[in-house]
Amino acid sequence: MGVATFLRLLGKQASDAGEWRTAYVRYAEGLQLFRQLGDRRSAIATLEGLAGVAAAIGRLEVALRLAGVAETERQTLDAPLSPHDQDRVDRQLEPARCALGRRRSAALLAAGRALSLDQAVEHGLTSPRYCHA
Repeated sequence: MGVATFLRLLGKQASDAGEWRTAYVRYAEGLQLFRQLGDRRSAIATLEGLAGVAAAIGRLEVALRLAGVAETERQTLDAPLSPHDQDRVDRQLEPARCALGRRRSAALLAAGRALSLDQAVEHGLTSPRYCHA
């Protein structure tokens, strides 16, 4: 197991434990390494983890934009989520969709879909500054 994968697993473990700051930081670190390695599939999965943490800490707009980026990247790679993983992502984003409403949520997802993974990182959407609950 590589360092990037280990960081993603630490992010998931921290997320499962409700340790949001640690989860966000580990996911962000793993994402940077996956990007450097050119492992887009793993980067997308890590981005989805970041989106879930953002939703959990109330960064609802960031969560939906990150989810939009992940959707586009998955479509580009023809790598859809399994039904189980899609259900997990939907559950994580449901509070954001409910709080922001259908129209605003759709607009934020569309804004995220317009960004590439690299653009999302450049715009700071994966920055740990978003992890302060």
